[in-house]
Amino acid sequence: MIENIYFPQTQYFGSKEKLGPFIIENIDKYIGLDKINSVFDIFSGSAYVAYIFKLLDKKVIGNDYLNFNYHVGNSLLVNNNETLSKNDISPFFLRNRNKKHFLENNY
Repeated sequence: MIENIYFPQTQYFGSKEKLGPFIIENIDKYIGLDKINSVFDIFSGSAYVAYIFKLLDKKVIGNDYLNFNYHVGNSLLVNNNETLSKNDISPFFLRNRNKKHFLENNY
């Protein structure tokens, strides 16, 4: 199945990252992954579940209410040509040491 995939930890409340293996195992057990051609991830959020199905060569449709999640989904699900290394993306996941008083200093 899917093992040792790298997916950036998002700190996203409601992410299905921990449920990913459970979802895949149970779909395979009760339906069969070989019987599925496409997946509609209706509350895609961080796009974790949709990304797993993309890795399994399934057609994926992602949907979410937030515009931010649209861009995350596009970068993970639609893009098939550009690959970023861990070094490329790691700065985006560093703690912001300047976050204190950001709102009061800027707004």
